[in-house]
Amino acid sequence: MTSHSLKPFSNPPSPFSIIVETLLERDHLKFDFTLTGDITTLNLPSPAENPKRTEGLYHHTCFEIFLKRGIHYFEWNFSFTGNWCVFEFEDYRVPAQTKNNLGSHLFSLSHLSHGATAASMKVSIPINEISLIGKEKLQLGISAVLEHPKGILSYWALNHPHTQPDFHHPKSFIELL
Repeated sequence: MTSHSLKPFSNPPSPFSIIVETLLERDHLKFDFTLTGDITTLNLPSPAENPKRTEGLYHHTCFEIFLKRGIHYFEWNFSFTGNWCVFEFEDYRVPAQTKNNLGSHLFSLSHLSHGATAASMKVSIPINEISLIGKEKLQLGISAVLEHPKGILSYWALNHPHTQPDFHHPKSFIELL
């Protein structure tokens, strides 16, 4: 298991820590997100009765995963509601033209919990289900958006290589395999 600490782009209104444990087990890449701090100061929604694919999760508190090979990559967004979204890109911020089935078979989401001082989420991605073509090394991006009072957002990632928060930036990824 590898531990990653996400860094804020700028100082958030309240101190937080986001640690993400990753593990490649057989054909699944597993993520264990742990957010610590005064969780009561965040807009952390309650679980939805019927979680579904929802665009725009990144406008609120969510965790994000990016997997990339060459210039082609996938992005997953996960909310504490259980809602999710998967995107496919054929280049930097260029949505894929093919209409692949970007459904819930591309991940499993479990153990959504939050209390006053900690919140956690577990995600598993079957890497054999995604088509990342090429011989380049597989790269990983992990990020988070936290929604503070008055709609203030803080942006967290492994690194911030640009003058603005940009989780898609080619230099925001690290080598996985």
